[in-house]
Amino acid sequence: MEEFKLGTYIKKHREELGMSQEDLCGGLCAVSTLSRIENNQQDPSRRLTMSLLERLGLPRDKFIAGAAPGQVRGVLGAEGRYHWSLDA
Repeated sequence: MEEFKLGTYIKKHREELGMSQEDLCGGLCAVSTLSRIENNQQDPSRRLTMSLLERLGLPRDKFIAGAAPGQVRGVLGAEGRYHWSLDA
């Protein structure tokens, strides 16, 4: 299984849209939290993940371009955070 970095994906799409971190996270989380997420130092909660993807205009059910159904896996960790991976 190939590791998929959700934070990298979010940052890439935010920058492609020309959005600042403040624009993306306003009312959802602190800029420092989004920065940690984008640098893959913190895994967002499922709710925050879905909200960020929605603001970026990305599909919430399948958020890797070109990924086949069932390739994206979110594993809910004991701390209540999702850890994302992509099946190779």
